[in-house]
Amino acid sequence: MSKLAILTIISIVAAISGCRATYDDHTDYHPAPPELEGFHMVDSYGVSSFENPFVDLALNPYIDSGLFEIFWDVNNESDYTVVISINDIPSLAGGRVIGTDYCGPGLDCDFEGVQFCEYNADFSISCDPPSEEFPGRTLTYFDDLIETIPQTMYFILDVCDTQSDICKFQILDVLME
Repeated sequence: MSKLAILTIISIVAAISGCRATYDDHTDYHPAPPELEGFHMVDSYGVSSFENPFVDLALNPYIDSGLFEIFWDVNNESDYTVVISINDIPSLAGGRVIGTDYCGPGLDCDFEGVQFCEYNADFSISCDPPSEEFPGRTLTYFDDLIETIPQTMYFILDVCDTQSDICKFQILDVLME
């Protein structure tokens, strides 16, 4: 066999091997992690941070029984978890979890989610409060984080991809009355 024929065969084998490697790279496809596109709240006074982004939010346990709503928008291709926390500083560290959810394609919270919450006069919050349907839900107390009333607190929404543990979070500051 001539040197030219051997070089041609080696080139063809190398090209096929390269194509195979490229093909294998695509078989390990993982969906992109969720992108947190929005975190909003409707406060005690009916103010929506989505509709009125420059109006301060406030929660009052004596107005509308302390009820408020938390919403989120996520661009996702896979399942993700949601953790909602409250803190006296704008940080995940040291925050108190007030609500969680498991979301993704085909679930109740695919691209959008909502939690209905209640702020109580004893400085506790419950999201999707305990009911006959969900008796295991509990109150989260944050009285030790309150120094004076009114006080600004921070609500943190943390979205994590279940396949890669990549997380994204956003923070809303809210005046607790």
